[in-house]
Amino acid sequence: MKRHTHHHVLINVALVIIMLILIGACIFLGTYALSWDQVVLYVSIAILLVVIAFLMFLIKKINTNVVKMMAKAKIADDPELKEIGIDELGVSLDKITKKLKGDMSDLYQTEAKISSLSHEINRLLEKTNSLTITDKLTGLYNLKYYEEYLNEELRRAAMYERPCSIIGFDVDNLDVYLKKFGGNIKNKILKKIAGILKENARDIDKVARCKDTIFCIILPEINKKEAYAFAEKVRKAVANESMPDAKSVIKDIKITVSAGIIANPIDGDIAEELNNKLYRAIEQAKKGKGNKVIMFP
Repeated sequence: MKRHTHHHVLINVALVIIMLILIGACIFLGTYALSWDQVVLYVSIAILLVVIAFLMFLIKKINTNVVKMMAKAKIADDPELKEIGIDELGVSLDKITKKLKGDMSDLYQTEAKISSLSHEINRLLEKTNSLTITDKLTGLYNLKYYEEYLNEELRRAAMYERPCSIIGFDVDNLDVYLKKFGGNIKNKILKKIAGILKENARDIDKVARCKDTIFCIILPEINKKEAYAFAEKVRKAVANESMPDAKSVIKDIKITVSAGIIANPIDGDIAEELNNKLYRAIEQAKKGKGNKVIMFP
């Protein structure tokens, strides 16, 4: 390759030297022996020779490139090369393609499994979270969630200067029914009352079982007067409800609820203070036969 390049360089140098000699000879002859017209003639001939030499150089260069391209074409068209190289390359590419397809299939399957596991994990997390904030018997929120949500709602009510009421319901005469019908009836009565509370509550209200027989409901954007109307509605619904497994109502003694009502900010703005007043209002409502609604104080 180096010898070939060196050979081309020598040829080009020789052509340049010849052209310079011809031009110099024409100028010399014109200057010392020839007329001006002859000088122009010889110079023109010299320029023509230079052009011809340059064209020959280009033709040779183009010819060399054409030969190289034809050689490459012959190599590419060689049957032996096709048999030995291209076919083997095609087989290799097929193998690689199949492997990639297999890997992609495995990847899609893995992604599907991961997605399925993710959904299952989320479902279990939701179920776990639900178990930590709900009462197992009634399905209502438990005391822990009630206290956490109450603190949040009190902060919101204070920030926007909006009312928030809390009602507490306690079951009346449950001990009498336990003696009459046995221990199984307690859970059924509590579930029935929980259902009545959920039916009457709004979506934004939070109904919770705060103690054994006490239910609490947080009513955002509800003032004390509106909360009283809600409590009366629930009290009447429970009193008119036929309790499960009670074959006959004990004379003059029905399952009812007594309710106490407090509101923010009129009765305070701290959860502990409001809850203490709520239980005091419930105790006052339960005096006598119960089945009453009392607003604190």
